[in-house]
Amino acid sequence: MRYEDIQILIGGMTQAIRPSILKKEQYALGVNITSRGGMPHTRPVFKDTSIVPASGTFQGAELYRLDGIDRLVCVISGRVYAINMNTGVIIDHGLHFNVSEPCFFRQADRYMIVQDGETPALWADAKWPVIIHEDTLADQTALPDFERVPKGGPMAYGHGRLFVSTAYIYNAGAWANQGRVGFMAGDIKLTYDPSSLLGFEETWTLSEGGRFDLPEELGYITGMELQHNVMTSVGQGPLMVFAKNGASSFMVNSPRANWKGIDFSVVMYREGGTYSHASFVHNNSDIIFRATDGIRTLAQSTTESQGTGLVNRPISGEAQDLLALDTIAVLPKVSAVVLDNRILMTTNPDTYGFKSLLSLDADSISNITQPATPIYDGIWTGFEFLHILKAIRNGKESVMVFVRSQAGATGLYYLDESEYLDGTSSRPVCRVVTGYKYFASVTGSKKMMNATYWFSDVKGQVDFTMYYRPGGYPYWSTMTSGTINSDPTGENLPFRMLSITAEEAGSDAVFGELLDSGENFEFCLEWTGHAQLDLCHVEAEEQTVDKKHIADTLDGTAKLAAADTLQVELNNYEYRVV
Repeated sequence: MRYEDIQILIGGMTQAIRPSILKKEQYALGVNITSRGGMPHTRPVFKDTSIVPASGTFQGAELYRLDGIDRLVCVISGRVYAINMNTGVIIDHGLHFNVSEPCFFRQADRYMIVQDGETPALWADAKWPVIIHEDTLADQTALPDFERVPKGGPMAYGHGRLFVSTAYIYNAGAWANQGRVGFMAGDIKLTYDPSSLLGFEETWTLSEGGRFDLPEELGYITGMELQHNVMTSVGQGPLMVFAKNGASSFMVNSPRANWKGIDFSVVMYREGGTYSHASFVHNNSDIIFRATDGIRTLAQSTTESQGTGLVNRPISGEAQDLLALDTIAVLPKVSAVVLDNRILMTTNPDTYGFKSLLSLDADSISNITQPATPIYDGIWTGFEFLHILKAIRNGKESVMVFVRSQAGATGLYYLDESEYLDGTSSRPVCRVVTGYKYFASVTGSKKMMNATYWFSDVKGQVDFTMYYRPGGYPYWSTMTSGTINSDPTGENLPFRMLSITAEEAGSDAVFGELLDSGENFEFCLEWTGHAQLDLCHVEAEEQTVDKKHIADTLDGTAKLAAADTLQVELNNYEYRVV
């Protein structure tokens, strides 16, 4: 009898290399698990806030934090809403925009500015931004058009100024649409008058009008950010303006009077652009975002030979198969959040939102000697995810998720580490898909026999089973299932050993090979509920005669379906809470 032990998975999920050569501590796919601490266990659960936002076309959201109150500002079917996280009260700020996606948000000191990003041919047809101050709207209608916050798209705030990307240039009393390839800079905030930052008079008195444009080959502006934790007096660096085909940096940290006399801008790179303004998250001095070619990080780097500079590098090879499911059409909707050193990002488009969250753990193993290597946990499912962000709820900062139910309603949920059920009664379906297991020999046929599970941290009911398949085969055979029950109000149940055996697998309908035999196997370890998988011990029997098809020629032109065998095709997105 030969065996394989599946235990420590500290290497996380990786799709950068093929399952046939994965290391023992890595896995090919994780579903609804986290491997923080090195052992796979059920992810935090989603709990309902009981706040019911309006239903309709969801166009984005952002956190508005002011005077100890967190508000979630969102746009649904053109209406602007603000949800007070202290009271649960929803304020309807009215219908301001067309039903287009997405909208753009930016908090500038005490104000939240919302733009719809549309760029009609005529200035008069474009929508003015909505400016929220506490629970009311700021009114700029008394100002001349060129002194108001411009009609635009992505924005940034830093160094006391609001920066707004806009398609329009004011000239001789008229506005011309030149495409959203430039931005305007607002007035400096006065300490005694925070509302001064909403003015744009300096554009004309100091910059003599116009806007700052990107090189045309970079395309339309799709995001604007300032890097944090940089060695300046305010801890912010230059303004980084992202487009579909790259990014440029602007030295807005210099005095505005000097902008015309210095090398004010530089193209940072011409690859790895973005469509996803809401995907930008800050983690220390890194800016992590959804690029056109995956997930990238823009990091500050210091070396002896080169001094200080920026490094733009891809960091998503381990999730490349999952991210490949995203299309350019849905990239503008992607959102992300970072909390507790974990980055969550929406991925895999659904009808209105996304089927899953991709989890990247930047602190998989905590220690004081050196930073941990980030790992991908995999995907977290349970809803059609519309938007993800964070806010303080009941005195604790939590990940907040706007979702769409199967009935079409919009809901607001939060991640909870202390509970064990999604919603009120749903148990998460968790899976770990391994790489190939060779049972100590890369050649020679083995017959699958049985598996033994060891679980800990069991809370409530946990059902478990195992699927297996010969390496490279598309469908799965099943082993028997089992159930563990514990009192959810007591201590979490510790180690339990349970054995399951291989069921009849049948044979391949094309080649006639027995599907419980092979040189190697992949496994899908599944459990439903709250538990930690401590060990899975799998046994296979070495066969003296290879049970495989041997012929001079092989004809694989016949179409194979799961129904042709006793096997199943697993759907990793079928689990839904509501």
